[in-house]
Amino acid sequence: MRIEGSRVIIRQFKPEDLEDFYSYRSDPQVCRYQSFMVKSKMEAEQFIESQKNLPLGSKGQWLQIAIEHKIEDKIIGDCAIHFMENEPRIVEIGYTVHPDYQRQGYATEAVRMLMKTVFKDYNVHKILAKVDVRNPSSARVLEKIGFKQEGRFYQHFFDVQDKAWFDEIQFAYMKEDFMEEIF
Repeated sequence: MRIEGSRVIIRQFKPEDLEDFYSYRSDPQVCRYQSFMVKSKMEAEQFIESQKNLPLGSKGQWLQIAIEHKIEDKIIGDCAIHFMENEPRIVEIGYTVHPDYQRQGYATEAVRMLMKTVFKDYNVHKILAKVDVRNPSSARVLEKIGFKQEGRFYQHFFDVQDKAWFDEIQFAYMKEDFMEEIF
């Protein structure tokens, strides 16, 4: 899988991505509002190996996809996608961007590209994303794209750093709202 946008390419991970991947996925501040962080280069290497050949669209499986900066020829983040086991027409997505590349529209571009692909090439009805309430930047990415807030899950995310439960907001984008020309 390789999808090329104006500034980024979303593609499957390669072993050569290890250093770039580890640089942001081992940063506690980057992964603060997520449940996924690598603790060692070996763990990062094993994760890349486990993801590099997974196909997009596998039911019940999370797939992590690299976001590559076209000019700098290195990964600057990743998107995750999960086709629900019991209802694969509903998918959940997530995204992470290296701090040096945040607030520059890279996450927005990558998520739009992924949305266009799943709406066009898969029988997807709805795309979901859950955001920790303490992460308004992530919510802004979704709102900019056109996701609508769908609900709030109370004390739904346990933060091991704070040793406390926090709320998550669920956003959704329906296929009937998808207009390919704006993507």
